[in-house]
Amino acid sequence: MIIPGYGMENGTVMGTMDLAAKFEASRQAVELLHPGRSRELTKPIGVCWGRIPYNLGSWVHVEEPAMFPGYERAIQPDGPIYLCGEHLSHLVGWQEGAALSAHRAVSLLSQAHAAQSARPA
Repeated sequence: MIIPGYGMENGTVMGTMDLAAKFEASRQAVELLHPGRSRELTKPIGVCWGRIPYNLGSWVHVEEPAMFPGYERAIQPDGPIYLCGEHLSHLVGWQEGAALSAHRAVSLLSQAHAAQSARPA
């Protein structure tokens, strides 16, 4: 069983907890939602993204492009490299944004392939 979570824990109640307390809080939440299933949480892992060096988070606010001058470049292909993920969508922090971003990347790949296939040999 995988239980993902996200958020900047810096300065929050969860952020002040040690790992054991965080895992216990997770087990209690799972037990409330899925009674009897919290016992499946056997090998928990915890990461506070706000404490990972150089991770500025994915909460891009594309309505403020001046704050993220590289955003428009990041969503463009660079040769054979196409980036995607919720951090490169207008729905940051959500799985729907990740799916939309992946769909966009696949569409760009398809267009590039079609254009290349249409060229005379």
